Parts: sequence; C-alpha cells; structure tokens
Amino acid sequence: MVATSESASNNVTKIVSGAVGFFIFIFLYAWEFSWYANTFDRNKLIIVGIVIGMVAGLVAGYLLRHKSQEIIGKFQICVGMTVLGAILMPLILSMSNRILSFGELQQESVEFVKNEAFNENRFGHIPQEKPDGFYTFVLRNGAYIRLTTKTPIYEEAQKGDKVILPVKKGLWGFEIAYPHLLHE
Repeated sequence: MVATSESASNNVTKIVSGAVGFFIFIFLYAWEFSWYANTFDRNKLIIVGIVIGMVAGLVAGYLLRHKSQEIIGKFQICVGMTVLGAILMPLILSMSNRILSFGELQQESVEFVKNEAFNENRFGHIPQEKPDGFYTFVLRNGAYIRLTTKTPIYEEAQKGDKVILPVKKGLWGFEIAYPHLLHE
C-alpha cells in the first residue's frame, strides 16, 4: 500500500511539473514572437533551429532508447525526442541570439517607406478602433523590411527619407532591429 501511494505521488509530481513546463514554454514562445518579428532573416533562424533541434533530438533519443525494451518503445522515444528538439530549438536559438549578444547597438541609416496600423482580429484595421500595433516598412540594403511596434515610429518621415534604425548583431549572427528604442 505504501509503494502504491509513493508511486501515485510521484506520478502527480511528474504531471504537475509537465503542465507547469508546458505553460512556461507557451509563455516564452509568445514573448519571443515580438522579437521574431524584428529579427532580420528570421526564416533562416527558424529553419536552422529546427534542423539543429531534430539532430539533437535524434541523438538524445538514441542515447535514451535503452529506457524501453520493446522496439516500438525505442522508436517512440527517438521520434518524441526529435519532435521535441524541433519545437524547442528555434526558441532557444532566438533567445540565445538576442540575450547573449554582447555586440554594441548600431545606428543604421535606412530609407523610410511607410507606416501602417494593424489590428490582430479577423476584420483587420477598423478606422474607429485603436490599432493593436504598427508596421513600419523600410528599405535596408536594397531589401524591404517590415518592423513591428506597439506605437508608430518615424511619424514625421516622408517616403524616401533617410531615418535611423537601432540594430544589433546577435550571438549567432542574426541581426535584430530595436525600433522600440526610438521612443525612449
């Protein structure tokens, strides 16, 4: 009876830990989305993160396969670790690129194109509603870049004007725009 009680308590602890970990994971991804929006070459960052995560997950699954005696159990461990790695690594890569960056903030000159308000609902921007945020489009090194901010930036700029954009190179080489610093 005592062994069953300890086992049930251990299972409850694992379930609670898993649920807390899941909500922390969701919170961190939601928080990081605003940084993804202003990371240059973010699609490459995500793809590299998925590939690295899958490889790391396969290695972890291979090392943990001994936890099961059955071949299907070994397969499930390998697949589960591969999927988990592919989901977690883009978040880890983005956060470490941004947080562990020791480079200095550079003031880069870009060409202003336009500001555009947006709402995060299915009806788009309704003129009577307060917008949820603003897209600012700039031309940087010959490429159009869309920046996302909560308040408009470069309100006085006209199309074609040169404006300053704070940019920082991340730990892994992916550059991040910091348009929110223009309000400080």
